[in-house]
Amino acid sequence: MNKVYDGNLAATVTLSDNRISGDTLTDNHTNAVFRRQERGNGKPVSVNGISISGVDAGNYALQNTTANAVADIMRDR
Repeated sequence: MNKVYDGNLAATVTLSDNRISGDTLTDNHTNAVFRRQERGNGKPVSVNGISISGVDAGNYALQNTTANAVADIMRDR
């Protein structure tokens, strides 16, 4: 998710999945960080420690425990 420049690498992300309707799962991650803290568009974000939990988690197998995304770091107004 995009953020206003604050000088640190922390990123906020929302995970999604392709669960079967009605299944109970929670998507988790241990951290999400921008690789560099400079302002700009399309900055790489690394998401680590991806896991799932919940009543129906045993019916699913994770294909990745890490992910990469991009987001913008905007100028403070």
